Parts: sequence; C-alpha cells; structure tokens
Amino acid sequence: MESYYMGIDVSKGYADFVILDPNKNVVEPNFQLDDTFGSHCKLFEILKRFFESHSEAVVFAAVESTGGYENNWLHSLGGFQGALDIRSARLNPLGVRANSKASLRRVITDKISARDVAEYLIAHPEKVTYQQAPISRRQNNKRKEWKQSQGDNITKCGIGVPIPSAA
Repeated sequence: MESYYMGIDVSKGYADFVILDPNKNVVEPNFQLDDTFGSHCKLFEILKRFFESHSEAVVFAAVESTGGYENNWLHSLGGFQGALDIRSARLNPLGVRANSKASLRRVITDKISARDVAEYLIAHPEKVTYQQAPISRRQNNKRKEWKQSQGDNITKCGIGVPIPSAA
C-alpha cells in the first residue's frame, strides 16, 4: 500500500488541489476546479487516472473547514469511496495554519494553501479523523444548485456510486 496525500484549498466557487507523496514531493501537480457538478466529475476522472497509474495507492484527502464551502467537495469524496481507495477529512484551519507558519513560508496563494493541507496530513496523522461514510447533504444549505444537477446518484459522472438522498 502506497500512501498519498491530497490537499484541497476550498474557496467560494472553486478549489485548488495537489497530491503529495509521504516525502512531500508533488506527485500530481496543482490543478483548480470550479465547484460545479461537471468539475466534481472531472475530479473523479483525475483521481481514477491517478489510481490507474498507482494501483496500490491509498489517497488521504482533506479540506480545511471554511464555513460550508467545503461540504460539496467532502460529499463528492465520500461518494468516490465506493469506487476508489480514498479517505477524506475536514481539518481545523488553526492546525493547518500553525503547521504552515512553522515552515516559514511568507507567500500564501491558493496553490500553497492546498500544499499546506497535504503537508499537515503527512506531519500530523494522529490529529486527523477520516470520515467513514459520505457526509449528509443536510450539512450544507448552500448547495441547492448542486443538489438539483446531481440528482439521487452520481452515475451521470460514470461513477455508479449511489449518493444518499436528502431526507
């Protein structure tokens, strides 16, 4: 089993991603996706290709808690768990910030923030609690457009993993 770490920096309407190996080397360069159904499908395709070239991989992914903007991405990652060996977590931004400050980086961009999240996963695995099941849709009241375009499952992406319907 090979461990890889995906850091996700979520902003309003988009997110930046990067995948690092345990030595903090970039394995999948930074990329940015909009917070739309099509981009969530594209993330699945990117991860699927990653797993095809790294067959023994386990990807540990995390987002910082950003007041709800991260919920769509966590929901998608939870849905991907049925098809890909991926674990997802929501992190306290204070821990990520403290870890980032310790690295003495002075410039902060979305790409660097995504890397900081991945480096936090590597440096502090004991502080990360990974979600075992997809998060509830009720946790985010800002995803009306996402829910309407997504339907009851993600099979439109070609994933074929059922997503729990909003109750």
